[in-house]
This record gives sequence, C-alpha cells and structure tokens, in this order.
Amino acid sequence: MTAVGNSREPSELYIGVLRCSFRIFQAFSLKDRRRVLRSVQEKLQNRKNWNLSVIDLSEDHLWNLGELAMVSGGISYGDTLEKMQALENRLYELEDRGDFSVISLRSEVFEYGKHTHGTNQPRDTAHHLRYSPERS
Repeated sequence: MTAVGNSREPSELYIGVLRCSFRIFQAFSLKDRRRVLRSVQEKLQNRKNWNLSVIDLSEDHLWNLGELAMVSGGISYGDTLEKMQALENRLYELEDRGDFSVISLRSEVFEYGKHTHGTNQPRDTAHHLRYSPERS
C-alpha cells in the first residue's frame, strides 16, 4: 500500500541504536555530569546527515558515570550500520579530548517491524494513546 499522492513503493526502514556508558573525570556533581553529556550530545547532533536523537539514560545518584542512547534511521541496513559505526568513531574522537572515558558501547541495527518483543508479532502500542472517557 502506498501513501496518497505517492506512486513509489514504501521503503524498508532500519533503526540503529547505540548505547554508550561513560566515566566522567571532572564531574564532582550532577551538574558537572550533565554539562559534559550535554556537550557530547550537541557535538553528535550537529552532524546534520546523521538525523540523530540522543537520550540521557544516566542514573541520578551517579555523578561521575553517564549513559547516552543514540537512535537514527535509514532506508538500508548498510547505510544505517555505517552511520552507527561513524557515530562510534566520533565518540572515540571526543573521548580523546579527555573529558570522559568510554566504559562500554553497544549498538544494534534492525529492520523496523521485524523486531519483536517475545512474540512473532511486532508490539502495537497505539492502544496506549487512545482517549478513554473514564480517565477524564
């Protein structure tokens, strides 16, 4: 099925996810940690061709450890994988500046709609967004 006004077939969508844990050397408070992670996030998101979303997953009570998750999409597995590898390389370049050290780095690329949650069917979360008069 194609979108209205669009004559081409729908493309496959690939999602790349990269999670990175950091040790932050000059962080003596949560404010210091946030400053370093925000700087990393901004440097990564300035690459316009990556079309990247970055999420801070750090635990609130750990001021010298941080974790970021980065997500991007693409229309081919190879392009998305290449983008994740370039992102990984960029993190190591930023690490060389000395504000932090990469503790762990994990990435995954998968085809949207084929990633399952314990069943053979993709998980549908649309029901969580429906209006329910009982909740008002």
